[in-house]
Amino acid sequence: MCVVMYIDPFNVLARNSSVEVNRAKQMASSDIHLPMLKISNFINEPTEIMLLGDSRVHGLNTKLFSKIKQKKVSNIAFRGTTLNEILSTFRLLTQIKAITEVYIGLNFNLYNALNNKNRIDDVELYRNHIIAYLFSPYALRSTYQTVKTLLFGNDNTHTEPPKNKDIIWTKILSHMSQHYYGTYVYPSEYLSQLKELVSYCKTHQINLTFFSPPTHIDLQAKIKEFKLENEYKQFLNDISKLGRFYNYDTTSELTVNQEDYLDPFHYGPKIRDILTTDLALDTFEYSK
Repeated sequence: MCVVMYIDPFNVLARNSSVEVNRAKQMASSDIHLPMLKISNFINEPTEIMLLGDSRVHGLNTKLFSKIKQKKVSNIAFRGTTLNEILSTFRLLTQIKAITEVYIGLNFNLYNALNNKNRIDDVELYRNHIIAYLFSPYALRSTYQTVKTLLFGNDNTHTEPPKNKDIIWTKILSHMSQHYYGTYVYPSEYLSQLKELVSYCKTHQINLTFFSPPTHIDLQAKIKEFKLENEYKQFLNDISKLGRFYNYDTTSELTVNQEDYLDPFHYGPKIRDILTTDLALDTFEYSK
């Protein structure tokens, strides 16, 4: 337990670590429980502006966003997140810091009542019960990986042979679209919670922006393939009524070129910087 306390892999204890230790534990913890790490980092160093969403928001250029805003911006988006987690993260962090601006990335695939995972419950549990945190499987695994890296270095010698992007693209498109669109239930409870979030922002004078990050048109076409056009229209209507909403997930120069994408869901560096700049400047030139 003493080693876990010293390493404090998720910065729950807000210990000051050396640069070397901090680098090693950030790398380990981000793979094991990214929400706990990002939320702890925000609590330790809160900012007035935060970005919420899934991996598509996680992939924004946060340094560029901060430079344009001339204020530090916290990117508290998580790979594989759900709308449930986004709502929980907002509620938790607005209790910590007086936020002035919030950008929430929300695509149609997250707007599903069945997509309801919530890792924020873990975060609140372990932050409120330090002993449970120190003995948690997440802290133990991350501490082990951190110590291993500090003792033996980061093993980057193993490299996988290059993979065929077209094959991977097709597999991801098939598997993940089935995962998200194979079964759909309208998220009426989440919509109610989003309305509460909007009301909170109005009461506390928080500038709130919803946006749908771009995805490749191959993925966009899956909505029609799964016969969810009406549900998608309802999603756009619901979010538009909440307030400022900018939809980048349409057919445009940002979504038609496969070479601009890592996979059907995730844009590459070129689109990342265009999207980051468009959002930070509030120009919304590429959205509808």
